Amino acid sequence: MRADLKLSQIALNDLAGFAVLALENKERFIGKRIDVASDDLTGAQAAAILAKVLGKPIKYFQVPLEEIRKMSEDLVIMYEWFERVGYHLDIAALHREYPEVSWHTYEAWAREQDWEAILSE
Repeated sequence: MRADLKLSQIALNDLAGFAVLALENKERFIGKRIDVASDDLTGAQAAAILAKVLGKPIKYFQVPLEEIRKMSEDLVIMYEWFERVGYHLDIAALHREYPEVSWHTYEAWAREQDWEAILSE
């Protein structure tokens, strides 16, 4: 994806928290389809946040679709859809409607990760 293209994303803890909320309050959610997201940011913004959290320079790099195609045609279709249509939610409204979920910004999520363990693999 282009470095300036925003994409709504969700932290796994937020997804789990929302699932618990729905399971514990099924009458509130019956018959509803709800898209969920924690934050909405570009690849360049995500790289800048990771650089800040890790204290290391990180630059966003757009992997060419031809390279992705070597791994998976389905991934190419998904990335083409993101480029053409995108995936965005009114995150502020979602978070106001469901304050019970402890929503994470991308930076808050990044700060909770065990980067030493992740980067040593």
